[in-house]
Amino acid sequence: MRVRGETAPRPEPRVEPRDVVERVVAPEPAPEPRRRPAPPAHETFRAPDPPRVDNSERALARVATRKWIVTNVLAAWDDQVSRWCLILSGACLWFALGLADPTVLVPLLVFVPVLERRRRNREAQPPETETEDWL
Repeated sequence: MRVRGETAPRPEPRVEPRDVVERVVAPEPAPEPRRRPAPPAHETFRAPDPPRVDNSERALARVATRKWIVTNVLAAWDDQVSRWCLILSGACLWFALGLADPTVLVPLLVFVPVLERRRRNREAQPPETETEDWL
């Protein structure tokens, strides 16, 4: 009868000594990386200053434009037809923006040329001077 769990004896593996033993040498450790010194505490990064821009030219252009608009609107306001063109032009722009309807801008095709023509005629007229009465 055979008993379970018993097995036949196994032969031990044979280890044969080598004739020449190689000498095992551990590799040399890698050199430690050089560390950069920390920057001094008082030295901090500062962004370069932006280039200096002379804004006086832009300001002068803005002032000149504003002066031109005020001068021409006041001159147009003195003329009855130009005044109505200014009022109706403003109303057209207001309704075009408020209603988001560009067809309301069509009357500007009439008002703007009338204003421009009347402005040119106003500039072409010589200033009124008193003539001396020789009689």
